[in-house]
Amino acid sequence: MLTTSTWTITGTKAHDVVDGRQKQIYAISYTITGTKNGVTDSMSDTCLVNYNADDDFVAYEDLTEDILREWVLKIMNKAAEERILEAKIDSKNSQTIEGLPWSK
Repeated sequence: MLTTSTWTITGTKAHDVVDGRQKQIYAISYTITGTKNGVTDSMSDTCLVNYNADDDFVAYEDLTEDILREWVLKIMNKAAEERILEAKIDSKNSQTIEGLPWSK
């Protein structure tokens, strides 16, 4: 398990106007940084935000990193994403063995 993890919003993409709503976010880019056993690594991705006219609208100018992070965490599987990052860190902590097992 990761000892620390941080989700950082790194960018957004928005449509000019959707159903009269200005600057409707449709994609959020993020980076997850995690540490395990003193080794730190990160991975980045982008999640798509499905437009739903019934959702409460937050004006683009009122969006904060906390709000966007909350959206990302609702869309993405936090535990699965962090397991992927943990596996990436674990691979850095292990030695690579090359060759064939039967050829010593």
